[in-house]
Amino acid sequence: MSCKYVIHATNAYASHLLPFLAGIESTQILDSLPRGAYGILPTRGQIGSVRASVPPNELGWLSSWDDNDGDEYWFPRYQDTMQKNGTSTGKNPLILLGGGRHKASEDTKETGISDDSTINPVVSRALRSYLPELFPAKFSAPASGNTGKADTDNWEMEWVRLSVLFLNIRFTVNDSPELWALLLIAHHS
Repeated sequence: MSCKYVIHATNAYASHLLPFLAGIESTQILDSLPRGAYGILPTRGQIGSVRASVPPNELGWLSSWDDNDGDEYWFPRYQDTMQKNGTSTGKNPLILLGGGRHKASEDTKETGISDDSTINPVVSRALRSYLPELFPAKFSAPASGNTGKADTDNWEMEWVRLSVLFLNIRFTVNDSPELWALLLIAHHS
């Protein structure tokens, strides 16, 4: 097999696999550069799924929303709360909650971290206490001394995902058409 061009589209992993595309990790340097001069910078985000403590009719909201200027965001999932005949399954709504990066470190906010094999325990604690603090009657608070284990609260699952925080778009199509295509694909993947 042979080909004339290879498109490498791995999103946040591109800076690890292609180091010449790596971005700048210092927030002090980032603040002094114009947006777009940074390169590909992976950012680790943390998400979990938690059951509300109340049934769907008591939750009070149906749509997704965010708080703290987008630092926390959630999506309610009602699919498994009703049977096809319209009767309740007895399950409370499942909420997908993400964010908490601002609690990890004021310097990095999980920027420059490409390790998606572990969760950050500081972010985990922040996420697990967020909804119970915001809606105390609708979500159970984590047990005292909760270390992020799903059996101590209503959390069903927790995971991380990587995204690209900044893309280097300093090149024009005339400068490097292959790199331009790679960056556009990484941006949209």
